[in-house]
Amino acid sequence: MKHIVSIIFIAFLISCGGDNNGDFNLDEVKASIEANHTKWKLSALSDYSYTYQRNLGDCPTADELPAMDITVEDNEVVSVFYAGTSEILDFDNAPTIDTIFGAMLDSLSAKPIKFRKSKNDSSLPSFDDSLGYPSMFYIDISSKDCDATLIRVTDFY
Repeated sequence: MKHIVSIIFIAFLISCGGDNNGDFNLDEVKASIEANHTKWKLSALSDYSYTYQRNLGDCPTADELPAMDITVEDNEVVSVFYAGTSEILDFDNAPTIDTIFGAMLDSLSAKPIKFRKSKNDSSLPSFDDSLGYPSMFYIDISSKDCDATLIRVTDFY
């Protein structure tokens, strides 16, 4: 009898274990985003540049999207180039750091199955230690393909 109970308990653990794709605390993620957004606001930066990279994190057929160098003045995007080039891009939809924070908070309402630093990293989204801007995060809305996004912000100055 003891052996049967052990087998049932192990089967229960295996069925519940999975790969913990959705094992994150939504409130903890939200608190981290809000705390870093406050840090960002307190920095009072309105002029800055950075490289923005957005990849579809779970879409095996999608091509990798090119990184963009974005310049912001007075909290408005004033120029966008393919990273490392002088090729100008349309900047109507290029995000400011505040726009990225807004998108992060908005995505929480969709109750994503993953909201982490990266696809295979279970830690919270990463933020710059001194200024608080998001440096890397991965959001997966569901178990379906092509609904996840990995965002990286680099070369901030």
